[in-house]
Amino acid sequence: MHSCCVRKSSIGKGAGSSSPAFVGLSIERDADSCVKRSQARRTIEGNPMNSEREPLVVSIVGAGGYSGAELVGLLLRHAGVRLAGLFGSSQRAAAEAERAFASEFPTFRGLTDLPIRAASMDAILADSPDVVFLATPHEASHDFAPQLCSEGVVVFDLSAAFRLTDPNAYPKHYAFTHHHAALLQRAVYGLAELNRDNIAQAQLVAVPGCYPTSVILPVRPLADAGLLAATPIIVDSTSGVSGAGRSLALRSLFCEVSSNRTAC
Repeated sequence: MHSCCVRKSSIGKGAGSSSPAFVGLSIERDADSCVKRSQARRTIEGNPMNSEREPLVVSIVGAGGYSGAELVGLLLRHAGVRLAGLFGSSQRAAAEAERAFASEFPTFRGLTDLPIRAASMDAILADSPDVVFLATPHEASHDFAPQLCSEGVVVFDLSAAFRLTDPNAYPKHYAFTHHHAALLQRAVYGLAELNRDNIAQAQLVAVPGCYPTSVILPVRPLADAGLLAATPIIVDSTSGVSGAGRSLALRSLFCEVSSNRTAC
């Protein structure tokens, strides 16, 4: 049996509305902010991509973590993108030398020879990416995303740095102070089944976490149908231990998690 983490959530309203659908990616680059890149509009409507379109140039920050590695696997199989750069998270990059991604994750031997490089704005922008995925801690995404957006890059942030619209909520829920209130209002909550159209036009997509997704997807249709009214909702969600990341911690050791469940 796999170890898991259990979280119970009590919720009220769901996310923004739109018809459920698989999201296509449409990117419109802001001409005022694309100082160093040519103006363009590109659309991915599936895989394989229309042969007349240039692949999107994509980089990943935080490629040394589990989420970053999953992204690498997905993007390597996508005909509509070209993976240009892999970077460590800002917390680790300064202390680590450049290393081969495939040596960190042997599953990718023979699939990519890209290295994991130190993360800096200059290094990321040197690859001229159209899209950057931030698989980084909240605080790192908080710092990277505004700079990337100002350069006309489309950002998918896998942290919680831009999921909430109220900056005053961040010290309470995520233990850091948010300094980009205006960008919080522009960020689009990236639950594709409910927010497809807005995601397609967004420059900053706040990718939802596993627990919110596990709550919103089953509950939202019931709320839309008026079946819940003021009824309190309790959701018991369970996730695997990989959600804790790769850092060495007692609670992530095999003997601690095997055949066990732990409340988060």
